[in-house]
Amino acid sequence: MHFLKTFLFSIILILTGYEYSFAGYLSDRYDDALDIVSIQVGYGLGGKGRIGPLQTGLLFDVGLGGLRGGDFLGVKDFWPRGYDTPAKVDLVGVIVGVEGFGGSLKSNRRGKSFSAMQIGPISYVINPNTKPEWKERVKKFQRVHNPWPYYSQIDLVAGVFINMRLGFNPGELLDFIVGWTTIDFYKDDLSKEEY
Repeated sequence: MHFLKTFLFSIILILTGYEYSFAGYLSDRYDDALDIVSIQVGYGLGGKGRIGPLQTGLLFDVGLGGLRGGDFLGVKDFWPRGYDTPAKVDLVGVIVGVEGFGGSLKSNRRGKSFSAMQIGPISYVINPNTKPEWKERVKKFQRVHNPWPYYSQIDLVAGVFINMRLGFNPGELLDFIVGWTTIDFYKDDLSKEEY
């Protein structure tokens, strides 16, 4: 009953424009829904599995198009402006690996882009804001550092020449459900920032 009262009160606040516009609210819910799954095609060879910070496999993958980071990515997002490496690259050698997801300007602003390293079975996100050579690039692309979507992601990638990535993020599912009450666990609602 308490949850229902809180939910109704949140809806009244939204409709009265207390926090931000209703159109912005719906846009944020749509973005949160897209965050839940990942489906991406790439090229390379091998396979890997990742559950949060635990991963292993033998994989070379350069992502092409698909749904990832809450955005539909195409060829235009393959080489981000100013980068000298592909926007989406994944190299895993059983116990050592690197992964980068540059995404789009929108996914950068929402904190979905990341750079990660793997040592042993543990993979971890690197904060680009702490590296001097990345600071200007991060500022230019409005890249927000938010490691939590990475740590709640489940990914399977496999293929020979053409790779397929399928992912599910239970943390993003929770963020979507609770987001209807205007609570933003992952701090990825752009409309809130605008207001």
